[in-house]
Amino acid sequence: MNIEFEMLKAQHEALRNYFISLLPYIFRTHPDEKLGGSKTWLAKYFLWRFERENLAPLDYTQSLSSHEKAPIDHRRFQLQVLMDVAYIRGGLEGYDIVRKVSQDAQALADIVYSRSDGSEADMCRVIDEIYNS
Repeated sequence: MNIEFEMLKAQHEALRNYFISLLPYIFRTHPDEKLGGSKTWLAKYFLWRFERENLAPLDYTQSLSSHEKAPIDHRRFQLQVLMDVAYIRGGLEGYDIVRKVSQDAQALADIVYSRSDGSEADMCRVIDEIYNS
């Protein structure tokens, strides 16, 4: 185990969780935020989209085995579902974000959100429960 990496990972998680927890307070004075937290969902959508885009090169590289790519594929799938949840819950089409969400993807996003407490960690837990059963 690389201790320095684990410490850096813990710091990153702490910053990410702190940022997410601040979003409702950052946007609470914005008029759109009172309409279902759309600005908060917008920020989460972009956070998840950027993470997914950053993982894409690792998913398509030839230097990793399929066993090494499996956690990357899994995380990218989770992020795709999280982006769908954010898009639907936040009404992000109102921000001129074009995202094609199929009926199946919308149904999955609705199930994930309804069975969770709305946090990223809990929604990921639900995604994993659905696909591991």
